[in-house]
Amino acid sequence: MSEFELTGGAVLGLMPEEGAQRLLQIETQPAAARCELYLVLADLHGALRRALEAGATLLQPAESRDWGARVAYLKDLDGHVLALAEPLPAEMSKTS
Repeated sequence: MSEFELTGGAVLGLMPEEGAQRLLQIETQPAAARCELYLVLADLHGALRRALEAGATLLQPAESRDWGARVAYLKDLDGHVLALAEPLPAEMSKTS
């Protein structure tokens, strides 16, 4: 995955299709989204609740990941994969 720091503390993460398939254990189809949008947020649970209320489909619930973030994966109404993430406290990411 490639990450690009944006203004205001935002980070844009791009993962190749093969990486998303491996991570989520899903097969993409020709009409399916060809990328994942990875959003780092201060309030993961609030953003997850709002996305689900707006019609997103939960692919994987929020879990602590070995790269130091808690991440939930969704599919939006257009079929795009969205990753909503919040950084783990430093002491938690060291023990995961």
